[in-house]
This record gives sequence, C-alpha cells and structure tokens, in this order.
Amino acid sequence: MRSGMTAVVLAAAVVAWVSGAEAAPKPSDARIAWELEFDFQDIQSIQVRLPGEDKMTTFWFLRYSITNKNLDPQTRQPTEQFFIPEFVLYTDTGQVIRSGYKVPHVVFEAIKKQFNNPLLKDQSSITGKILYGDDNAKDGVAIWPAFDPKAGKIDIFIGGLSGEVLEMKLPKPVTVKEKNAKGEVEEVTKETVKLVKTFHLQFEVPGEYASRLQAKCLLKKKEWIMR
Repeated sequence: MRSGMTAVVLAAAVVAWVSGAEAAPKPSDARIAWELEFDFQDIQSIQVRLPGEDKMTTFWFLRYSITNKNLDPQTRQPTEQFFIPEFVLYTDTGQVIRSGYKVPHVVFEAIKKQFNNPLLKDQSSITGKILYGDDNAKDGVAIWPAFDPKAGKIDIFIGGLSGEVLEMKLPKPVTVKEKNAKGEVEEVTKETVKLVKTFHLQFEVPGEYASRLQAKCLLKKKEWIMR
C-alpha cells in the first residue's frame, strides 16, 4: 500500500499528466481481471458517547456488502477472492481521511447494534477470503471521524474491489519518500505510476453542520475510475 504522502505526490503527477492529455485513463469496457460486486447504502452519521467522555462524538459511516462472482478464466469454476478494503474520504475543503482513522471499536459496536446485524463486520474482520456466491456475501461498514464542517461535498474512493491495473509512464520522473524493506524512509524516483480500478462515490452534504447530522446526504456520482 502506498503511503499517504507518496499517493498525494503521485496523484498530483497524474493530474498534471491528464491535464495535457486528451482524456484520463479509464477502466476497460469489458472485465479483464477479477472483480467483486459492491453494493452500498448512502453515507450517514452517528453520535456515540465514547468511554470517559461526557459529550457525544460524531462519526460517519458507509454500510456495504461484498459478493464474489468470479470464475476461473480457464476452468470456469468458482474461485475464492481475497479482499483488502481501502476507503479514503476527500472533502471539497481539502481534507483526506482513511476509514478507521481514530475510530474506537465502540463506534462499530454502536452501528452494529443500531442496525441489529450481528454479521456486520468492521474493516479488520472483513479482510480476508470471500467465497463464491450470494450465500457467501459479507456485510461491512467503513467508519470515519467527523470531517470538516465546512465541507459541502465528499468523495469516497474504494480500493480492493478489482484486479485491473494500468501502468502509466509519467511525463517526467517524480521523487517521493517511501519506506524500504527495513522500514527506513528513503527517497525514490518514480518514472511510472500504477493505476488501479477503483470505485468512486460522490455525495453532497446538505445544510449547516448542526442540522446535517439528521439530513440525508445526496448521492451525486458513482463510477469506476483508474486511480
């Protein structure tokens, strides 16, 4: 997984490349790699009283289900698929938050209780093999701490759903900082960047901060992109 800073630098390089190109890279029209079916509910908020706190704390969450319908391309037999979820939320004010960041486990327990779903899994427990078929679908939830109250739109990028990858040559090399095998941070020059088929959701967040906790976020966009 790319570090946050590396991803930001490479994303900026891709944006610069796309701005001078005819079109941004897009996923293939026909499926060319494994892919998991992703169904979701609109993002919503919950207020939880954390241990040792007097006031309620706001969190946002997205419930979803994952289904594996993949067949082996040679034998046409059902296959298992390993799922490593990645949910990253961006606000139109420039905030970037990965799901699970500073989210105590009691928040997940509160959501599971609210929807009376004992099979609901958090990001850690849903990670792993997804067996074939509807009967083996898994229900999960991505959770974030409260984002910038000034935000009017949020974009959520969901990784781990597809094996489609595109390696793209950058117009000029980019130097980024990465951890090596020893865990040491070092500067690395990148001449190419790998883009992965990613699911993108965009929501409009209506109202002022105090009222938006009860307001319904409006889904404005859902699409597959290369990111």
